[in-house]
Amino acid sequence: MIKLSFIELRDRKLEKLVPGYGYLTRLICNTKLKTLNGWTKSYDAIIDTGAHISIIPLEIWQDLETKIFADYYVRGLSPNKECYVNIKVAKVKLVIFDESGNRTPELEIFAYLALDEGIPLILGFKTLLDEFKICFDHKDNKAWLE
Repeated sequence: MIKLSFIELRDRKLEKLVPGYGYLTRLICNTKLKTLNGWTKSYDAIIDTGAHISIIPLEIWQDLETKIFADYYVRGLSPNKECYVNIKVAKVKLVIFDESGNRTPELEIFAYLALDEGIPLILGFKTLLDEFKICFDHKDNKAWLE
């Protein structure tokens, strides 16, 4: 079992428009990614059960050990081409761990490598979240991977 955590973020602009809206909640894990010379520092990654694949920001993946397969793009809710984010489809290696020393084995996953700055590190289903049981109870502030 690997412990996960929640973070709560405030969107002050939204709160001004909708008083009492409250926080935005994210489920977070600790991860390290494999480089040609070892492992990266620890990064907080958003566990996104609505994401079909993981996405890694430019500032992280440039030094990773990768197998790049194709150039492509990803889009969110909008079908407009100006909303596309250019990516590379690749495989990377990573581990997920917690403060108690629990960790996954080294995992090789498909991921999108973002070509734009400012994209968050997101862990999605393809070859990653579909390998684990994810349990979370935000009300009691408990979350873990099995």
